[in-house]
Amino acid sequence: MPSGTYIRKKHWKWTEKSKKNLSETRKKLFKEGKIQSMKGDLNPAKRLEVRKKTSITQLKNYKNGMINPMKGKKRPDLVEYNKKNKILCVGNKNSNWRGGKSFEPYSEEWKRKLINKIKERDNHTCYLCKKKIISHRRIKNKPTKNWLVVHHIDYDKMNCKENNLITLCHNCHVKYTNFNREKWRKFFNGIK
Repeated sequence: MPSGTYIRKKHWKWTEKSKKNLSETRKKLFKEGKIQSMKGDLNPAKRLEVRKKTSITQLKNYKNGMINPMKGKKRPDLVEYNKKNKILCVGNKNSNWRGGKSFEPYSEEWKRKLINKIKERDNHTCYLCKKKIISHRRIKNKPTKNWLVVHHIDYDKMNCKENNLITLCHNCHVKYTNFNREKWRKFFNGIK
């Protein structure tokens, strides 16, 4: 192998002009019939010979140890273990058990009017990820991917003072605030 100093080349950056040129070129070639659309039945991954070739390649990779053979499959030896373990982690046996707090009722002030007032105060924006979401939890009886929730900073459902409530998107609420509660209590109290 040759030795010496190697100069690293700069990566290609797409400018608006080069994107436009590429788009126009692809449209022109498509009209002339030199390239095909990848949609529907024209998608090469749907052709039988391509699928067979892909399958053979994956099999070779598996035999060479490059692909996990259990990817997307359930391990039969763990099915029984998971059933037993699931029973062991229910209720007060779970590490996140808070003495049944999730079953406690909300206070009388906790109404849709208050929830909407807090969301409007926070401009329908999640405090953590700064995403602005105006859609509801369900649109035409289909669940949306993300929606806004109002979070109690001190985790006390009975404390519905406006300075104890903050708007979060569902993803951030589930991902962050359900764990390490003391850290998040301090974090949100620092912004009051």
